[in-house]
Amino acid sequence: MLSTFSFLKQCRKTAFSFISTIALLLPFTVFAAADFPIIAPNPNLDISVVNILNAIFNILWPIVVAIVILSFIYAGILFVTAHGDPTKISKGKSAVLWGIAGIVVIILSVSAITIVGTFLPVP
Repeated sequence: MLSTFSFLKQCRKTAFSFISTIALLLPFTVFAAADFPIIAPNPNLDISVVNILNAIFNILWPIVVAIVILSFIYAGILFVTAHGDPTKISKGKSAVLWGIAGIVVIILSVSAITIVGTFLPVP
């Protein structure tokens, strides 16, 4: 009886892992169908400092946001699985702190790009 219960528990964990993996990978199928301007650049685009900075920002923006979101998810997993372990709780607090620092960096970078963009003349 005990082995049947552990088998069902393992099946439940496997099914949960499979469903969560599919749910996390589903957006990539949508992005695969999109026509990204990074892959097909505009031939009429002038090369200037502002355009290069905008292109770099448009590439790095989703990566940084994804890292911040993953930091919060990691912190949540650490808090849930800590069970009173002080090292996991301190790692979770550190991950939350780095996630907040990431949000501050994102807000400051958007603000800096907006401020610089208003003062530089765009040809």
